[in-house]
Amino acid sequence: MEFVDQVKINFPLLADSVRASQMSAYMRNTFLFFGIPSPIRKASVKLALEHCGFPDNVIDVANALWNLHEREYQLTAVELLTTAVSRKKNPLLYDRATITAGENLITTKSWWDTVDRLAPRVAGKLLISTDKLTRTANTWIGSDNIWLQRSAIIAQLHNKQKTNSDLLFSLILKRSESKEFFIRKGAGWALREYSKSNPVAVRDFIELYRDRLSPLTIREGGKYC
Repeated sequence: MEFVDQVKINFPLLADSVRASQMSAYMRNTFLFFGIPSPIRKASVKLALEHCGFPDNVIDVANALWNLHEREYQLTAVELLTTAVSRKKNPLLYDRATITAGENLITTKSWWDTVDRLAPRVAGKLLISTDKLTRTANTWIGSDNIWLQRSAIIAQLHNKQKTNSDLLFSLILKRSESKEFFIRKGAGWALREYSKSNPVAVRDFIELYRDRLSPLTIREGGKYC
């Protein structure tokens, strides 16, 4: 894959060992980094795309990048997929294989830096364009994987007034007893974003279920209502 080969050449040349150590520490030493600042990495990727063209097989390219060690590769994969979904010409469209690929990326090398982009900007956007959102989100919320659970809750994060509020509220309630920080925080984040479009609905939901929601979810979700 020409694009993958190009970034595999470019990224090591931009490596900064001091910054890499700092970036790894910030991510709890879960991932290796080259230590490339985001603007520089994105500029390098832009040049690679200009040279190679946007990949037609973007799912295969994303998977290939995902299998490499340094975190910059996974972040690049997420950005490629986000672009692919949003392109006016030849956008990435929903099919079961695409969603399965998205689920695989959400559940491998998982952390907030990739999941919080993949869920709403890739998988969520594809699902929202079809009638598959409710079924898929309910499958994810019932999973044992916390990142699929979080993805179900934040899938509509950018849907504003078009948010399916009944679905959002039911998903949050299904995991309201979770002790997991990323679930509680994700629920609060989703409520906070939706409250920018419908503060009354969010306020009423929080008040009605205050005894079931965590203090973190209530605090985050109620910031704007």
